[in-house]
Amino acid sequence: MNSRRFALTLAALTALAPAALHANTPPAPGSLPVNPAPAPFAPAPAPPAPPVEAPVAPAQLLTIVKTDGTTSDTPGLAVHDFGTLSIARTEPIQHDFAVRNDSATPVTLDHVQAACSCTAAVADGILPGEQIAAGKTITIHVSVDPGHLGPGPANKMVWVYLKGQPSPGATLQMTGILTPLLTFEPSLLDFGTVNAGQEKSLLLHVTGDPKLLSALTTPSLAPAIADLTFVREKEMHLDKDGKSTVDFHVVLGKHARIGMMQGTVSFTASPTENTRLASAYASLVGEVRGEINASPSTVAFGSVAGGKSAEQQIIINGAGKVLAKSTVRSASPYVTAKIVLTSKTLVSNVMGGSGTPPYASSSGTVNIVSNGGENANATLEVTLNDKAPSGVLQTEVVVTTPGGQQLALPVWAFIEGNAGQH
Repeated sequence: MNSRRFALTLAALTALAPAALHANTPPAPGSLPVNPAPAPFAPAPAPPAPPVEAPVAPAQLLTIVKTDGTTSDTPGLAVHDFGTLSIARTEPIQHDFAVRNDSATPVTLDHVQAACSCTAAVADGILPGEQIAAGKTITIHVSVDPGHLGPGPANKMVWVYLKGQPSPGATLQMTGILTPLLTFEPSLLDFGTVNAGQEKSLLLHVTGDPKLLSALTTPSLAPAIADLTFVREKEMHLDKDGKSTVDFHVVLGKHARIGMMQGTVSFTASPTENTRLASAYASLVGEVRGEINASPSTVAFGSVAGGKSAEQQIIINGAGKVLAKSTVRSASPYVTAKIVLTSKTLVSNVMGGSGTPPYASSSGTVNIVSNGGENANATLEVTLNDKAPSGVLQTEVVVTTPGGQQLALPVWAFIEGNAGQH
C-alpha cells in the first residue's frame, strides 16, 4: 500500500516539473494561466528635444563703391569727410554715394532714411519698390543744411534699406567740423577773488571774419554785473588765414557789488545773425569779497502755488556792527526782505527803545547797534507775497552795508496758475 502511494506521488511530481521550469513562457492554448514574473523597473522617458531653429541669414549688404571723397573701411559703411567749414556757410553740404548689388540675384529698394530733418537723401534713378539688378550700381544723393548745425564736429547718418531685411543694406555717413563765426580766447574769464573796492582787468581776444568784427561794437554780459565794462582796442590784427582779431579789456570796477559773479559774454547783432552768434561766447566767473557774504547766494523759491505766500531764509555773515547797520531793499513789489539779527545785538532809539524787535526791514533803515565788532550771523528773511502773478518771477534783493558795499542776491520763483487771477 505504501509503495503504491509513493509511486503515484513520484509520477505527479514528474508531470509538474516541466510546467515549473517553463513558468515564464506563454501558456499553451487551453491550459491554465500562469502568473508571469513582475517586469523589471523602467526609467521615465526623456523629454523631447526642443525644435532646432533654422539659422537667420545675415542681412545682405550693398557694396560701397569707393569714389572720390568716399572711404569705406567697414563692409556696408561709407564715409564722406567734408573737412572744416565755417558755420557762416549757407549753401548745402552735398555728396553722392555709390552702392552696388554684388549678389547673384536682384534686390528690391525699400526706402532711404536720414537720421534727422537737417539731412535729406534720395536715390537717383530708382524709386522705392523697384529692383536693383545683380551687378548694378545706384547713386544716393545726400544733402546737409548747415543752418541747423552748431559749431564743432558734425556727424549725419543715412540708411539704405532693402525689402525684407530689418537691417540697413548700406549706411552712409557725412562727417566734418564747423567753425564758429567768432572765437573767444580765453573761453573762461576767471576773475578769481577780488576785494571790494579794488579794480581788476582781464584781456579777451575775439577772432572772426573782418567784416563781421567791424560791424560789431562791444560784447555784453548776461546777466549784467554792475560796474563791469568792456573796452575795445582800436587796432584790428589780421592773421594769415584771412581772419581778424580784436582785443577787449574786461574791467571790473571799484564799485562792483560783492558776492559771486557768473555770466556769459557774447555779441548781439541783427536778428538774422543772432542765431549763429549765440554759439560764440565766453563764460565769466569770480567773486567780490566785502564786509558781508551770504549763504546760499541765491534765493530760490522754486514752484509756489498761486495765491500762496512763501518764505526763504539766507544766512548773512559779517561783523556785528556792520550787520546791525545794514539795510535791505527788494526790486519787486511782490518780494519783501528783512535782516533778523542775533540775540547779541542791542536796539536803541527805535520805536520806543530796546524792546523793539532787532531787524532792518526793506521798508526803511532801522538804527541798530551791536554789542561789538566781532563776526556775527544774521538771517535774511525773504517773503514772496500771495499777490504775485502766475509765471516766472526773477528779481533781486540788495543788502547795503554802512560803508556803501552792496550784496545782490538773485531771487527766482515760479508761481503756478491761480484760478482767481485775471
